[in-house]
Amino acid sequence: MAISGVRNVVLAFIVILAFWLFLVYQPLFNAVDIWINNEIYNHCLVVLPASIYLIWERRNQIKWEHSQTSKIGLIFLVLEILFYLLSRAAEIQLFQHVALFAMLPTLAWSLLGNAIAWQLKFPFIFVIFAVPVGEELIPYLQEITADLSVELLQLTGIPLFRSGLYIEIPQGKFLVAEACSGVSFLIASIVLGNLYAYMNLKTTKRRVFFVILSIVFPIIANALRVYGIILIGYLSNMEHAVGADHLIYGWFFFAFVLICLFCIGELIRKMEAKKLATNKDSQTEPTSEKNVGGKVSVSKGVTIGILVLLIVASIQSMNMDSTGEDRVVEINHDLPFVETNSSFNVVGWEPQFDHAIEQSLKHYKVGDVEFSVFVAVYDDATGELVSSLNRLYIQDRWTLVESNSAVSEGENIRADMISSSVAEKRTIFYWYMVDAKVYSSFREVKLAQLVNKFQGEPGFSTIVAVNFPMKDSALVDEQQTQQIIATIKQHFTSQMSSY
Repeated sequence: MAISGVRNVVLAFIVILAFWLFLVYQPLFNAVDIWINNEIYNHCLVVLPASIYLIWERRNQIKWEHSQTSKIGLIFLVLEILFYLLSRAAEIQLFQHVALFAMLPTLAWSLLGNAIAWQLKFPFIFVIFAVPVGEELIPYLQEITADLSVELLQLTGIPLFRSGLYIEIPQGKFLVAEACSGVSFLIASIVLGNLYAYMNLKTTKRRVFFVILSIVFPIIANALRVYGIILIGYLSNMEHAVGADHLIYGWFFFAFVLICLFCIGELIRKMEAKKLATNKDSQTEPTSEKNVGGKVSVSKGVTIGILVLLIVASIQSMNMDSTGEDRVVEINHDLPFVETNSSFNVVGWEPQFDHAIEQSLKHYKVGDVEFSVFVAVYDDATGELVSSLNRLYIQDRWTLVESNSAVSEGENIRADMISSSVAEKRTIFYWYMVDAKVYSSFREVKLAQLVNKFQGEPGFSTIVAVNFPMKDSALVDEQQTQQIIATIKQHFTSQMSSY
């Protein structure tokens, strides 16, 4: 027995969409919050409306009479729901976002069938661009930008000295900061490049070429921008291209680059159109084919199966969110160091870790070495220790220069060098703890949390970060620093094992 008619298909999809929203509302709200508050992902706000528009634009070209529920789509939906529940259990935010946005087109695929899903493959795949991902590329883009800009400066004959991400010329010093990585422009360019290629180009070869161009072009353009800023500083004796100037130059430059990219796209489109017009054997997509009047059907069994899947997944998801009894943790900062009342920082160091059940920041001094200790504790039900929203430093004040590993008493920890706008340098030694075990990788943390959850052994997860000053790109007293880190690690490991 089948439900016939477009209205019934639309009604079934609306009902299923409501259950999908109930299942994924928490990570969905979290994703929207990231879209709004993180400028890198502002483009995500237009992805879903753009996908809906692309589907609406092709409504008269779709062969609706071929509508038939897809069992293959249903199988993929089952896998995506399992992946979603697993990522919820492990509290991996990125995987949750991938799963929830992958489920949306798969739901439509399951209802409308393989033929229609294939006709709408680009609008469906385009939904994935709503996943807020890409910030992890920042360190690599910083390195690439620094490498290319140094090569250009050397070709120009400008004397320079490079130390990591610092580029020093006789007139002054420049830092290829996180804001200079061009990650926002790169991601936006990739999204717009895919959209332009789909809407304006016909052949797969040219579409792929333009998408690759939309990746390579902004990376090279960003290196040219940094090179231009340093060149202006060199020629103007640092009177221009410093302070807010380089940000203003950057916006105009990126707008110009985007215009150039689309101009190249137009040249490709015109060349393609000319070639297709002269080639009688070329096949083009139909411009109008109204098949709305055909028979549209959707299986009751598949529809009910989707609803059952979503309901069961929602119940399981709610069980994961149950917190049970509240647990209280009090961080013991009784360290064998002299505590100071104020931070030694010229630029304030304030880590941002949301929804921790307890966190604190203290400042100490041992001999000539001043340092700060930050601790944040999470339980298995509140907040997320490893999250893109958590920051070891405020990016408006500090930027990452180097990220390295270190060893403390045979255990691996992380060591990030950061620099402020006033060229103040710091090294942050930090490590994670799940219960009382030390980890340096967020992947190891997630795996340990997942194992605890499946074993029914709720525990605590913690981050401990120690901020040390640097002098001439080196620690004030490296041996003293190692002793301090070892003492702090032993203290908090012992404390966490008591909970």
